[in-house]
Amino acid sequence: MSNQKHFPTALLTQSTTEKLLYFDNYTMAHPRLEEAFNFLKLAVSNSSESRIIFIYGPTGVGKTTLRLLIEKWLVESNLPQLEIDPGCLPFASVEAVVQKSGVFNSKDHIKRCLFALNEPLIEHKIDYGTRGIYRNNSGQIVIESKVIETDLGWALEQALKHRKPKIFFY
Repeated sequence: MSNQKHFPTALLTQSTTEKLLYFDNYTMAHPRLEEAFNFLKLAVSNSSESRIIFIYGPTGVGKTTLRLLIEKWLVESNLPQLEIDPGCLPFASVEAVVQKSGVFNSKDHIKRCLFALNEPLIEHKIDYGTRGIYRNNSGQIVIESKVIETDLGWALEQALKHRKPKIFFY
C-alpha cells in the first residue's frame, strides 16, 4: 500500500498548464490510511457477525479510498465463500446524502440501502415481507412511495439477513 510517488523533476520545465494538470490529477494517501486499513481488516477478521461501520471525516482525508481498499480486500478474501453462496455479499456501501434543502431524509436513505443490496434475481432469494416493494418487468426493484419508513426498515433488515455482508459501510 505504501506507494510513494516522487516529484517528476521534468515537470519543472513544462508549461503552467501541464503543471496544473499534474497537480489536479495528483492524489496522496492520508498519512494514517494504512493504519486505518489494517485496523479495519482486523476488526472485520475478528467479527463473527455482520457489522455496520461509519466512516466520517472532512472532505479529502481518504474516506472513499479507505472504503474502496477494504471492499477490494473483502472480495479477494471471500472468494471461496462467494463461490459456495453467490447470494452472499462481502460488503454493501451507502453514502449518506443530504437533500438540497439541507435535511437528511431517512426514508430516502433506507431506500438507498435497499438498492445497495440489490442483485439480479433477488426476488427468488429474499421476501421483503412488505407490500409495495417488488420487481418490475425489467427486473428493477420498485419501492412505492406509499411504503412507510418502518416497512422499509423491516425490508432492509430482511435483505441484510439474506445477503450476509461482512460490513455495511453506512
